[in-house]
Amino acid sequence: MHVDLPSLTHLELVDTRVSWQSSVFKSTLTHLTFRSGDTPYEYLTASITTVLRALEGMPALQNLELKGVLPSLPDDTPPLINDLMVNLPHLRTLLLGSSAKTCAFVLQHMAFPADVTLQLDCTDLRSNEVAQLCPVLSSKLRSDPEHGIVVPPLLTLSINETSLKAWTQDYPISVLHPVPSSAIPPKAQPKLCITMYRPSYGQTTLLNVVLDTLPIANVRTLYLGAHDHTMEKKEWLRMCGRMTGLRELDVGRFGETGLPEALAGRVPAPATTPPVPAQGSSEKPRRKMQPFLPGLRTLQLTGLRLRRTAPDVYGADADAGLLPQYTKMLATRRRSKCPLVLRLRDCMNVCQDDIVKLRKDAASVEWDGAENWDDEDEYDEDDEELYGDPYYDEDFSDDDPPFFFFPW
Repeated sequence: MHVDLPSLTHLELVDTRVSWQSSVFKSTLTHLTFRSGDTPYEYLTASITTVLRALEGMPALQNLELKGVLPSLPDDTPPLINDLMVNLPHLRTLLLGSSAKTCAFVLQHMAFPADVTLQLDCTDLRSNEVAQLCPVLSSKLRSDPEHGIVVPPLLTLSINETSLKAWTQDYPISVLHPVPSSAIPPKAQPKLCITMYRPSYGQTTLLNVVLDTLPIANVRTLYLGAHDHTMEKKEWLRMCGRMTGLRELDVGRFGETGLPEALAGRVPAPATTPPVPAQGSSEKPRRKMQPFLPGLRTLQLTGLRLRRTAPDVYGADADAGLLPQYTKMLATRRRSKCPLVLRLRDCMNVCQDDIVKLRKDAASVEWDGAENWDDEDEYDEDDEELYGDPYYDEDFSDDDPPFFFFPW
C-alpha cells in the first residue's frame, strides 16, 4: 500500500489489513490509531523488530493506540539487541492491546516522557505474565534523578477483578466509589490503566505482584473492589505495609476476615536510629512499635455482611459475625491515638443499635441507613451433601417429564 501524503499527521486504521512496512506510516504522524477486532494472521506472525522499526520512524507521535495488531510472542522469545530502542520524545498517551508478554516486550524497547498516560488491554492474562509485565511497568513509573527523570508519584490506586487504575492525583473515596463518569475530569485520566480479559489467576496473585513491584509507597487512597476471595492478616500486612502514606481505604468483601485484625495490630516503626540495648544487657535491641497504617484516617466497607444473621430474629448475640472484630479494632486504634472514620455502604445485617456501638470508639460513623437483612449464606454445604450439587433446583422433581429441545 503506497500513500503519498507527505504532511499526514493523524491516521486511524480500523479492521484494515495494512502491513507494518507500508508507506502510510509517515514520520510526520502525531496521532496513530491502529486497531483490528479479529487479529489477522499476518499481524500475529509479524516480526516484532519490524513493528519497532516502524514505530521508530514516527518520532513525532503524541498519541499512539495499537490494539490487535501486535505479534504474538512465544514464551522463549529472546531479548532484542540493546540498541533497538524506540524514542518517542513527544508521546503523551499510549494504549497497547495484546498479551501481557507482548505489551511488556514492546514497553521494554520504548523510551518516552515520564508523564505519559499508559493503558494496557491484556487478554487471557496469566500469573507468569503478570510477573513479567509489572517490573517493566515499574521501571517506567519510577523516577531516576541521576538521568533527570522525575515521574509524579502514584497517589490513588483502584483494583478490582478486571482492571487496575492508578492516578498521580489524590482522589478521595467519594470520587472512586462509585465512579461516576463525570467525577474525574478528562484531563485527569489514570496515569496507568490495565484492563484484564479472562484472567487465569486469583485476584490476590495480581495484588501480590502489583504491590511488590509497582512504586506504591506514596499511595493515599486505595480501593479494592468486591471479590470472592478474602485475605488473612498476614496478607494485609504484607501487601499494604509499603503504603506508609495511606489515608483512605475502601474494601469490598476483602474485609471479611483479616482486615480488622491487621488494623488492630502493631508493626515495627521505621528505623531512624538503630536501638541500642542497655549496657551489660544480653537482650536483643527492640525496635519501636506502631499501629499498622498509622496514617489511615478513613475506612469504607462496601457490601459486607456485618452479621451472619438478623438480630431481631435470632437474638442480638446469636451470631454477631464481623461486628465484634471491627468494634474491637476501632477501640484499639482509638487508644493508639489513630482513630478511624468508618463508612458503611450497602452493608448487610446492620441496624441503628450497631451504629451506636461503633460510634463509641470511631472518630465518626457514616452509614447510608440501609437495613438489608440476609440470613442465608451464599453457599450451603448441607445442600451439596444432600443433593450433590450446590445449584440443585428444589422445584424440579424427578417425576417431572423430561424436556428435550430439538433445533429443527
